[in-house]
Order: sequence, then C-alpha cells, then structure tokens
Amino acid sequence: MRSAIAGLLVWLQLLLPLPGVLWAQTAVPRLPSGAGNAPAAALGAGAAARVPTGPAVPDFTLSTRRMVEVYKSAEKAYLSAVSDVVAVPHRKRDFDNTVRALDSANSRYIEAVRPLGFLAAVSPDRRVRRMAEAIERRVSDFGLAQGLREDVYAAYQAYERKREPLGRQEQQLLDDALAGYRYEGMDLPLAKRVDLKAIRTRLEELEQAFEQNIVDDKGVLEVEASRLAGLPSDYMGSLERTAEGKVVLTLDEPTYRPLMRYVQDGGLRRELYLKYNNRAVEKNLPLLEETLALRGRMAKILGERSYAHLALQGRMADSPRAVLKFLNRIKRMLRPAFQQEQAALLEIKRRDVPEAQRVEDWEATYYANRLRQERYDLDAEEVRQFFPVERVVAGALEVYQELLGVSFQEITAPTWHLDVRVFEIRNASGAKPIAYFYLDLFPREGKYTHQAAFTVASGRKLEAGGYRLPIEAMVANLAKPTAGQPTLMTHSEVETFFHEFGHLMGGYGSGYYSYLWSLAFAQDMFSRFEAEGVLNAQTGRDYRKQILEPGSSRAEMLSMRRFLGRDPDELAFMRLLGVGPQVSDAEARDKLWRDRLSWKHPSTWLPPRAAGFLSLDLAGKFRVLWNLVETISAGLKA
Repeated sequence: MRSAIAGLLVWLQLLLPLPGVLWAQTAVPRLPSGAGNAPAAALGAGAAARVPTGPAVPDFTLSTRRMVEVYKSAEKAYLSAVSDVVAVPHRKRDFDNTVRALDSANSRYIEAVRPLGFLAAVSPDRRVRRMAEAIERRVSDFGLAQGLREDVYAAYQAYERKREPLGRQEQQLLDDALAGYRYEGMDLPLAKRVDLKAIRTRLEELEQAFEQNIVDDKGVLEVEASRLAGLPSDYMGSLERTAEGKVVLTLDEPTYRPLMRYVQDGGLRRELYLKYNNRAVEKNLPLLEETLALRGRMAKILGERSYAHLALQGRMADSPRAVLKFLNRIKRMLRPAFQQEQAALLEIKRRDVPEAQRVEDWEATYYANRLRQERYDLDAEEVRQFFPVERVVAGALEVYQELLGVSFQEITAPTWHLDVRVFEIRNASGAKPIAYFYLDLFPREGKYTHQAAFTVASGRKLEAGGYRLPIEAMVANLAKPTAGQPTLMTHSEVETFFHEFGHLMGGYGSGYYSYLWSLAFAQDMFSRFEAEGVLNAQTGRDYRKQILEPGSSRAEMLSMRRFLGRDPDELAFMRLLGVGPQVSDAEARDKLWRDRLSWKHPSTWLPPRAAGFLSLDLAGKFRVLWNLVETISAGLKA
C-alpha cells in the first residue's frame, strides 16, 4: 500500500499543460463564456493577508444597477474609440492609429465587461447572476453586430494594402483581425452576411439556454439509508435527510462521484447515472438538434462541406479525415489493453451476477474501484486521508514556487463570497506582483457545477505605458468541511487541481485545442522533467521561458522544439497508457514519424471533458478513453 501511495505522490507533480491559444484579438468584442482552465493555491500556515498595491483587482460587490452602468460606460467608450479610428483617412492609416487602436479599444471593452459576465458562474445572489447573464447576452449581440461593420473591416483592409513591414507579433495581430472578419463572412454578399448573423445570434442564444437549463435542473433522489450500503461514513454524514428520514441525493459532483464509486446497489447506481446524464434532456434535446442544423447551414454559407470542416480550419488536424486517422491509430493501440481491462471488470462483476455478459456504463466506476482494491491494494478512501484540501493547496504552491521561480502571497481584496481567497504572484526575487488569482473551492446554490478556470482579466501592455496584470479564477466544487471533518480530496481531484493550476501558470484563454494531442504534448514535455528531475529548477525555468512566457505570441511547435530540443511526438504518452512500443526511444520515434500526422497548428476540436480520461486510477481508464474516441469518431462521420 505504501508503495502505491508513493507512486501516486510522484504523479502529483502534474500533467504539464500547454499554454493554450489565447483569446483571439480580433475586432469582434465578444466576451468568452464558460470555462476553460486554471489556478489554485493556499498559503502555508502563518502567512499574513494584506491589501494589494498597484492596479486593483475587480470589485465583485457591485449592485445590479451599478453593473448596468459599468457595462453601458464600456460600450459607449468602445464605440467612441472605434469611431475615431474609422474617421482616419485611409491614406493616413498606420499600425498605431488603426490596428493597435482597434485592438486597444477591444481590450478595454473586454476588461470592463468580462468580470461582470463571470459573476453569472459564481455569484451567490440570484439577481446578480441573472443580470450577469443578461450582460453576457448583450455582449454577444454587440459583438456580432460589431463583427459585421463594413467601415471597420475597410479600415483594416486599407492598412493591409499598404504592406508595411511588421514585426512577428504585429503581423499576427493584423492577420488574426482580418481572419476574424472573414470568418464572420465579410467577404460574402450582403444577403448571406445577414443570414449568417442571424444564425450566429441564434447559436449564442442556444448555447446560453443549454447551459442554463443544466444549471437549473435541480433533480434529486430521496432514498432509504439502507440503499447506500458501501458508502463511506464521512460521505454518508454529509448528506441531507428529509423529515421522514430519507437521504437526499443531489447531482452535484461531490455527491454523485462517490455514490457511483462505492454504492453496492446496482439499481440505484443505474438510476443516478441516467438522471445525471439526462439533466434537462427534455429542454435541451430540441436545442441540440437546432444547433446541429444551424451549424450545418453556417458551414455551407461559408463554403465548407460540413461544420467539422469549418471548425478544423487552420488547426493541427485540418480535416475530419485527418482527425479520424489519428483516432483510428489511437484505437489500434488501445484495443488490446481495453479488451483486457473489460475482461477484468467483467470477471469481478460475475461474482455478483454470474450470468453477466458485459459491464454497463453505470457499473464501470464501481467495479473499477473494486479492481483497484483487489489487484493493486489501493483503497481510494485511504488515499484521501493523505490529501486534505489545505495540504494540497499548500503543496501546489510549493511545487510551482520552486519549479517556476515565483512566490505566492494571500491578500485582502473584494470577492463575491466569503469562501473565496485571493492571491498575488511575484517573481521569487521581485518586489512587484505579476498576476493575481482567486480560489473558489466549495459548492453553493447557483454556482458553476464543475471545476474550471476563468480568465477575469488578460495581461497586456497599456497604451499610456505599464502593464495590465492578468487575473484568473479557479472554480471548483469540493465537499465543504464540516465540524471536525476536513475536506479530503480524491486522487483524481488532486490531479485535476494540479492540472488546472498548471493552466493558471500558462495565460490559458477561452480556446481549447485538442485534448488528446495536448495531453500527448504534455506528457512529452513531462518526459524531460522525468529525465532531469521533477522539481529541477533549471528545467522549470526553461519551461517557463520557452512555453509559458511566449504563449501564443509564437508558433506552439517552435516553443515545443525549443523546450525539448527536438520535434514533439506521442511516445511518452503511449508509454503512459501502457501501450507504447517496447523498443528504444530512437527506434520508436523513427516509426512514429513514418506514419503519424504532421503537427502544424494548435487545434480545438475536442471537448474539455476529454481531459478526464487520463486519471491515474490504474483501472477503468481504457474504457473511458475508448468511449471518448468512439464518440468523437461517430460525430465526425455523422
């Protein structure tokens, strides 16, 4: 048992994340919604909280009336700035009075409205959440309208025609802006642009309604305590009871996951699984069908064969065929291990159900946990005792401080809830903060229901000099401590915590690229840490310098090559899964490069949930990965 825990602790040194594609700096002022990725941390004992100096963090105690005033002011300022740019005669256009001016106007607008929209995910006040949602809708509508302004597009085009020599970052800024307008259909006839705008507006409405329906679905089950046999006592003690003595089971993550792992009653697990995976299904299924139809229409208007072809433009996998080739290669590698794992799970199930022929989805977590206990002497409950949340948070801080040469300090600043903690980041030898982040770890009514990171403010150079410090927020839903019972984290939760904290250290924006590929990249980068030392300070500094600091200001492939000293590949990832070739690194890489896809550009074709497959639970991972690959493949073929 001790050796198993030691192995887990080694893996806590994280899946190193890539820096991600920063939010596109186009002229379309759209507030990214949803999560992405991110922060985390707590101080060691005895650290003193203090008031921050320098640029203030946002005030999240605004009234709904003040929220409206802030938004209106931001929109007015944006329109005024854009009008000034449009008024410049084309012959007098230069980079500063056109591209930089429009980018600055866009950045100031986003800086003002992004914290307002963020409150939709975290505010404990229902009125504030509703106002934030309304502001997000306004931001979306406003962004769509601004993205179709012919006068602004003409200003960009007029400057582009001058063909002035630009630096790499300046050229990228111009190219991204023009690409954004073309994606909006600005080169199409007016009638098609109008149609496209209507489609995009409706898609935004559908997305927000879909997410809100899930948040609003408060489905619960009330069961007799006898049906919860197998559930550890601390989980059992945290559950509410009805006046009649029944146990109330909600669908939030801290409740659902332990129930699926430990409860012996297969019928109850099936009921929970179906209820959890069918949240808001009656409302959302029509929305999903409409979304698919509208995406198909949008792709046709923009001249693409399908939405998959449209979504893969300029990405690492530039066609559905290329994606399927990658997925099929993964499936070939996974098939033997997947079948072996399925047989092991079925063998255990047959002790309960001798005639069983397969392991159902609602049974996999339960039997995988039993397999871990029997085969690896690994009890997830015993492992949790090593991971009280304060120890994990302090450990994450310690690891990253040593690895990246930074320091963390808890500060006093306005927040949206008493549970929230605020931290500043400094260079280890520096006296000034370089970033801020929030930790919001525990569930509450109306809060975003998963673990994710939100960008509150992006770092950027200011027009008048100085630098806008980046601000991130990590939102999680760990079980809240009770009297005499600290919050204990599962290994999977600890792994996710480190993973998200890695995103914070990297300037992650709203864009995801392929999680399968990014995980392959991450494991390849981790192979250098394995070789040179997990907490090797010099390796950490190189990671910060070559990967984190450049972000999307240069090609990700170039950053990877500079950090690794070679082209990245999948070898370390394959070996992590236990399906890699048992040959030398040189021989394996030579074979990979003969039949692999080319790595060209960052991609975003996989959903965020794909990250969940790589849990180090030692059992059940191949089933999850197999199902993921099958689902994506089916979607691409549809």
